[in-house]
Order: sequence, then C-alpha cells, then structure tokens
Amino acid sequence: MLASAYRDDPVWAWLMPRDREWRLRLLFRGHLAEQIPYGRVWTDEGRRVVCVWAEPGAWKLPAAYLLRNAGTLVRAGRAELPRAGARLFALERRHPRVPEHW
Repeated sequence: MLASAYRDDPVWAWLMPRDREWRLRLLFRGHLAEQIPYGRVWTDEGRRVVCVWAEPGAWKLPAAYLLRNAGTLVRAGRAELPRAGARLFALERRHPRVPEHW
C-alpha cells in the first residue's frame, strides 16, 4: 500500500528514478517492521489505508536498524544507493529539530 502511494511522489522519484515501486516495497516492509512494535503504525481493519507517525525525537532510524537491514537497503538502492543515500542525508540535515515537530 505504501509503495503504491509513494510510487509517483516527487521526493521518491528524485531518490529512485527507476523501478521505484518494487524497491519501495522492500524499504517500507523493513520500515514498518521497525515502527510497528513502537505503536507508530495505524491502519483500518481491511488494511486499505496506513499511517506511520514517529514522535518528536524518534523519527530517525537507528544505526542498528540500518545494519540489520543492510541487505535490503542494498537490494532496494542498487547502483543508485550512494546517490540516494547522499540525498537522504541532505534531507535529514534539514529535518526540523524543534520538539513539537511531528
């Protein structure tokens, strides 16, 4: 569901210009697995919609997650991983740091 929703998103198109939907499926599968135990994922009974929210200060994926999911990240990133990683870090540097930012 998330991969389909973000398939045509301008930011993801910028990060992954090719083969975006299947790559997003890999990424979101891992992301959801990381967020569900913390109660950060909501959906309806039919799982037709989803919302993922991380509270202020908890949005950043921990290094342990990145290490555990390195294989998935490499498969999803393919040859574009260095460029996509650099772009994600550039976005992260501009992420609001105010406590009330959700």
